[in-house]
Amino acid sequence: MRIVIIVLCSVLCLLGVPDWMMNSRWPWLCAAAYPLYHANIFHLAVNMIAVWALYAPRFRNKGWLLLCSWIVSTIVWPLAPHPMVGISNLLYASIGFMTPVFRKGYWRQPAIIVFYLMTLGMVFLPGVAGWAHIASLACGLFFSTLRMRR
Repeated sequence: MRIVIIVLCSVLCLLGVPDWMMNSRWPWLCAAAYPLYHANIFHLAVNMIAVWALYAPRFRNKGWLLLCSWIVSTIVWPLAPHPMVGISNLLYASIGFMTPVFRKGYWRQPAIIVFYLMTLGMVFLPGVAGWAHIASLACGLFFSTLRMRR
């Protein structure tokens, strides 16, 4: 699955972001399609490294994870202050879905603290839709919490 995602996003990155993605004439189409397009090769590379790790074969239910994460990323699309592209909101939702919220000591790990501080810092970067990333992560964490409580 991750190879299909990487190939599809790479081909669409080479073709470039279509004009209809930037004018928001069809907002729900833009909301559904923006994870497939990337601003440049560096943006694509960083996101594809995360795709490679998050959708590794050792994780079960990758199809459900991808579908649920895509739904969340579509819902949070309006939170961006400008038209956006990139699969990172979908990845943030996936991270939230996979987070073991109730595992003791989870929040005290240095890598986790850095991740959350960097995510919070994205709010202050003008070219990054920080609130949409935070909303994606929060939705994933919320549903992870619901799943763990059962």
